Amino acid sequence: MSKIVPTATEYNTGQVVVRKGSGTVKVRKGQTEEEFLEQKNRFLERGPVVSNAGSFSDLLKDISLDDRTVRLDKLDKIPREKIFQDLERLYYMREYTICQSKAKALGAQMDIPEGTDLKVKKNRNLGRIVEFLHDLEERCERRLMAGGQK
Repeated sequence: MSKIVPTATEYNTGQVVVRKGSGTVKVRKGQTEEEFLEQKNRFLERGPVVSNAGSFSDLLKDISLDDRTVRLDKLDKIPREKIFQDLERLYYMREYTICQSKAKALGAQMDIPEGTDLKVKKNRNLGRIVEFLHDLEERCERRLMAGGQK
């Protein structure tokens, strides 16, 4: 059985024949030299394409200390992780006061009954959320005490 080595089919289109893991042969689409140079020039003029750079989630913007609209314990994982990323972004942008107030607000909005063991398997995720918010509050507090606010 001969092994198919990727080879260029046509230089001007850049198509390449490759063998997939299943053994089938696939022809990958190529890019002409002109298309490549056009893409390269676009990159050099505008820089990399970044989606939603610098925009915080709408959920995080709406959080206030007296509002109970966002409850991390009831949110799905993806929106919850997006809020965590936005909180981290606030921290690394040295917006410690805002970050700390949002983290406190999110922690206060969670309904955790007294005496809940957060180490039990069914409450472990809730424990991670509480631990993240508490850790972020402490880090912000340390930075504010050191005078690191922008």
